[in-house]
Amino acid sequence: MNPIELSKLLEWEGLLKSGLEELSQRRQELDAQLQHLSRKLELVRQMRSLEEPPQLEAAQSSAEAVSIETRPTPTGVREMARRVIAEAGHPIHITEIHRQFVDKGYPIPGGGTPFNILAHIVNDKTFVRIARGTYALTGTVPEEQVLPRAPRKRGTKKKKRVRRS
Repeated sequence: MNPIELSKLLEWEGLLKSGLEELSQRRQELDAQLQHLSRKLELVRQMRSLEEPPQLEAAQSSAEAVSIETRPTPTGVREMARRVIAEAGHPIHITEIHRQFVDKGYPIPGGGTPFNILAHIVNDKTFVRIARGTYALTGTVPEEQVLPRAPRKRGTKKKKRVRRS
């Protein structure tokens, strides 16, 4: 490759890297804004529910939903993911689960990315993986469609070398 082509490739690489960094920064800002607005929406819904006339059954289920949705605990995240998959009625991809979390105003732990949700459901036995990034509830798909779980990695101890003189 001649030096002109190489310098042009290096220039393009630099431009692409800076563009990628800029988009990544904007994405983080947008994720933070999404979480903030989702929280505000949930608070407005809670305020509205306080103003509506009480209905015994609806009030109980609403109180349960609010208690789960307002705190992004591991149990809450798994429960919300179960709801999203159950409502879909079929296996769905993690990005769709994330989109449903955002649309419904569910809080997402950590950076608010699909991977933050995935970290909570991947080791839960109530979820099964049927394809890369696609999850279903246990018992809702035929067993032959379920991909086996990856074995847990175990730390390996380095053996000390014995010096022989």
